[in-house]
Amino acid sequence: MTLKNSTEGQMSTRERILAALQGQPVDRIPFVPLIDTYSVLDMPAHVQQALQAAASAGYWQGMLAAIREIGCDILLRHVYVTQSASGAPHLNGFGFFDPPVVTSSRMDGSLLVERLETPIGTLTGTWGFTDMHGWIPHPVKHLVTDHEELKIFAYAVEHLRLEKPEPDFGNIIQAEKAIGEAGIATTSFLNTPLMDLIETCWGLDNTYFMLHDYPDEVEAILDRLHRVQRLVVERIAESPAKVVIEYENTSSTLLSPKVFRRYCLPLLNEYADILHSSDKIFLVHMCGKLAAFAGDLASARFNGIADISPHPTGNFTLDEAVAALPGKIVIGGIDATTFIEPDLGQVEAKVAGLIGRIKQYPGVLLGSADTAPRGTPLETFQLIQHLVETAGSYRTVGGYQPGEFHAARTQSPVPSKETPATGTEPSGGLDMHQVLLELSRRLDGKRPEVTGSIKFIVTGDRIYRLFIEQGKCRLEISDGSSDASMAGTPKNLLALFTGKLNAMAAFMTRKIKFDGDLKLLGVLTAAAE
Repeated sequence: MTLKNSTEGQMSTRERILAALQGQPVDRIPFVPLIDTYSVLDMPAHVQQALQAAASAGYWQGMLAAIREIGCDILLRHVYVTQSASGAPHLNGFGFFDPPVVTSSRMDGSLLVERLETPIGTLTGTWGFTDMHGWIPHPVKHLVTDHEELKIFAYAVEHLRLEKPEPDFGNIIQAEKAIGEAGIATTSFLNTPLMDLIETCWGLDNTYFMLHDYPDEVEAILDRLHRVQRLVVERIAESPAKVVIEYENTSSTLLSPKVFRRYCLPLLNEYADILHSSDKIFLVHMCGKLAAFAGDLASARFNGIADISPHPTGNFTLDEAVAALPGKIVIGGIDATTFIEPDLGQVEAKVAGLIGRIKQYPGVLLGSADTAPRGTPLETFQLIQHLVETAGSYRTVGGYQPGEFHAARTQSPVPSKETPATGTEPSGGLDMHQVLLELSRRLDGKRPEVTGSIKFIVTGDRIYRLFIEQGKCRLEISDGSSDASMAGTPKNLLALFTGKLNAMAAFMTRKIKFDGDLKLLGVLTAAAE
């Protein structure tokens, strides 16, 4: 199907994106790359500062601020509409575990250690963080590697709560209000159970070995996880969110078409039916090698695929995808190597050529093949945005002239918004001893179930230790062993303790470093509320 009619007049970005997501005519092709904290790591200081300032309120607020600075159309990801369990980020992604199952986590240097404790045994998994990837961990030790561990995991899964999660609809309402006509906010949920085990807790080899050797036990686990996931989807269907994206990461490097048809496609179709009953647009993020699944994807009941990837990440170009999947919405198409290409002339040639090949089709949104990579120059985003507004326009003929973006660039340097690096920040007159004493007084006697010690390593100041014994607090100026440690400048620590700096934002932006028991971190941040 080709696009024969275009709209008259200019659409708002929100109108344009929603029309494209419904396969309707648009005035121009939208440009909606997937931007997350990894994408922003090497961007100019004014982009990072915008993220950091807004992220004190939450993740999506920080990402929205960064995307505004980058200047592309806004398709905001991961605005959650349900409340999630705490204890361990990966394990609690499965849902709420009821007693006697307990989850916990702690930082051990650059490693996140998560524990799943049951009466029949305990499982431990670790995920690592690097400076290169920021707040995106990679698995180091899988949770399940043999049959005994499989039995412990099965016991825990049987104690997952079979109830809809509590709603948090105010989140999406606030995000949509903040974005206005500049774009839309989307909500999301985790991948199908088999893909979750492969990617999150068991690993590729372990998952297939277990499925082959103990099929009944593994399929019982998959069934239980699906029942929990279905309840999440039902709650999302009740939310005000218009667009839902499930992050499946489908690729023939992880599963065959036969396995996809057996364990993933029926569940995705079931989720699609639930969401369509509430008039949601349901997209599935598939950033891998998809050519082998073309027939299955064409018959699937979800609306479309987000973040289509050509080589080297995937093997499906955007124009190949839209031709092979008639009636489906497709997003993505620009591979990582194009984003980080230093020659803007080559970027322009590649992207303009892609726009020319996809322009005849409805329901196409130009974006990134998975996350826009770290190191993408800001000018590359600006160039691509210029291309969709000219070469990607349906309202004008001949509106794009190759090379005009470069000719229009000023030859004089743009005033920098960067703040010069000053090394360690001065205390600015802050008396950290008094700050920590006040924190100790605020905590004292409030949490009688808590016992532990926290070390504060204050840049340009001293080392302090806060001892908590059944809720009673005592502060010392001393070094030594502790259950957790926190390091940062006086300014950033004060912002954290007073609730002006969100804990997650502090760690994602590396303003504060934390090692040790994450429950103690929760005690500290709760005191700031």
